[in-house]
Amino acid sequence: MKALIFALLILPSLALAKVESNYTLTPNAGQHEVIPNVGLAVAIIEFEDNTKTESAGRHIGLQYYYGVNDTLAIGAEIAHSKSVSETRGPTILAATSTSKGFADPIFRIKGNLELDQLGLFYSAGYIPSVVEAKYNADTNEYSQSNGQNSYVLQTGLAMPLSEHILGAILDYQKNLKGTEKYTLNGVTTDFDVEESSSHILKLYFELEKQYHLTGAFIHQREFDLFHGFEVSARFETASKLEVIPQLTSLVPAHKEDFNAKDFNIFLINVSLRYLF
Repeated sequence: MKALIFALLILPSLALAKVESNYTLTPNAGQHEVIPNVGLAVAIIEFEDNTKTESAGRHIGLQYYYGVNDTLAIGAEIAHSKSVSETRGPTILAATSTSKGFADPIFRIKGNLELDQLGLFYSAGYIPSVVEAKYNADTNEYSQSNGQNSYVLQTGLAMPLSEHILGAILDYQKNLKGTEKYTLNGVTTDFDVEESSSHILKLYFELEKQYHLTGAFIHQREFDLFHGFEVSARFETASKLEVIPQLTSLVPAHKEDFNAKDFNIFLINVSLRYLF
């Protein structure tokens, strides 16, 4: 990692303009990038036995990056979220669970390189487990941490086509072994959390001259395989201030894995990107 950062620090800035998309934004040399964001998420699952689970939540986050040079930025991300899930059915009593709190912070480097008129995006980060992972069965409450230290890697390509961009970006996360606290009848026990990994692949097409309108196909594997689509835009509202709305829809590739007749996830997110 140290060798990679050193190599990026001494790279000359030969490109007159970076090839960027909504998924590969980075600050220029000497710039500060601040991105507050707020989001809403809804998940609806209808099972084969006519039991139904509905979840709704909100997310508030903040990102900060500094452009060390035109090919390297370094920064951190924090977030707080809360969601409430209710399950009800013809043969069971309604049950509600709550998940809330701060997520573990992310410390990350990111940047864009020019490669034969292609934009090459890269990112590498570390997520330390500083928020205690816990589940209280007495109150049915979860924290926002998985109790694991994690590594995150991203790589992407952006290919300019006249006034459009065709691109792909891959996000990979590796979660190391960790510990979660489980409370039942007032007694708390530590449980081991095994290693795991997840990835998200997005194939997208962006209209550069029309508010950077972007459409993407999503292939996501975490605890199961999901497919979906995403629509986003980016437009300037003031000098060095951009608004980035985003709408995402996901469905499982195999609903039978959940014994579900219907399973839909919807996410809405709005970010403000300020450069100074």
